[in-house]
Amino acid sequence: MGRASPAWRWFWIWAGGVMAADQAAKWTIYENLLSSRETVLIPGFFSLMRARNSGVVWGLFAGRPVLVVAAGVVAAVVVVVLFGRYAGSSRLEAAGWGMILGGAAGNLIDRGIYGYVRDFLDFRIAGWHWPTFNIADTCITIGALFVILQYVLGAQAAGQVSKAPVGENQHKNGSKMK
Repeated sequence: MGRASPAWRWFWIWAGGVMAADQAAKWTIYENLLSSRETVLIPGFFSLMRARNSGVVWGLFAGRPVLVVAAGVVAAVVVVVLFGRYAGSSRLEAAGWGMILGGAAGNLIDRGIYGYVRDFLDFRIAGWHWPTFNIADTCITIGALFVILQYVLGAQAAGQVSKAPVGENQHKNGSKMK
């Protein structure tokens, strides 16, 4: 798959779109909408809340900015390499990998500018509180689900091909009989 292929273009469109949407949402929430630390939109369920995450997932490695930024850069490079090596021409897969890269880039921008990631989506269900997150985190998760879905669909399609009737002179493993 060449770097000018439709899949690559789709990948970069999604990556750029997610990164831009994430940064626009953070700017809108932090600079224009939240005048206090928390704005309750649905009582007992959903709030917009200013939260800072200097670590990675759920605050892991907080206080280690060099490690966290390095891990983010490595993750972004790995996404591009994996997409280039293993991705097919599926738009679903290209969108998934692009969403992962765009989310990683959005959070890396925050780390580079502020030293932490700006989170603002806050959910509570029946007294249970999910850690506050942002658009980048959401897109990374959805992108990973798209990639997994594409691999599952691809594996199912491959499984259907391998279930085709075997010729008289062939074993099921593909070797010829004498």
